Amino acid sequence: MAGKNGACLIALALVLGACSARIPLNEASFPIQDLPVDHLVQTPVVYRFAPGFEKQNAQIACSLGINYTTDLGPSAEARLQQAVRSSFAHAQQQSAASHGYTLAFSLQMADEQVTVKPGMWDNRYTVDTTLKGTVQVLDAQGQPVQVVPITGLGSNTEAGSCGALKRAMMQASEKAVAQIGNDFVAKVANGHVLN
Repeated sequence: MAGKNGACLIALALVLGACSARIPLNEASFPIQDLPVDHLVQTPVVYRFAPGFEKQNAQIACSLGINYTTDLGPSAEARLQQAVRSSFAHAQQQSAASHGYTLAFSLQMADEQVTVKPGMWDNRYTVDTTLKGTVQVLDAQGQPVQVVPITGLGSNTEAGSCGALKRAMMQASEKAVAQIGNDFVAKVANGHVLN
């Protein structure tokens, strides 16, 4: 009997360990060729991210109070860097611009919500991820020229146990991160904000 209890505790520990994790997003899910770049903007720009941008994440609790944490900030920052470099011919990342314009990125919301539909044998998890930020365009003197809202939304549904929730979070997050980069390109680069 003690052996069975020990085996159950080990199995429970493995399940708990598998369900308690940070979720890094797959950078291969954000290929450059997926960015809707119409043309290269020739206006020189410097770009920067607000302090704490890369530290933003989202958490969802699975069964037994165990949390999954998705690192949304670092992936959104990497995607936006990719978007700037792909759509601006003369873009560099530094703290201040002596000429040209500065693109100042901030992230106001990094959120994930889950809806659980219980089933007879497993649950059906639907995760909705929302990223909301702004790009503030500043002139060479640091004066605001325009503020452009950028958004990334993603949704995914998976059926199963705690691992299904993790998969749903990852795929919804990857969609949202990809979309926030696309939104920047569509509104700022293709939108002729600086040319």
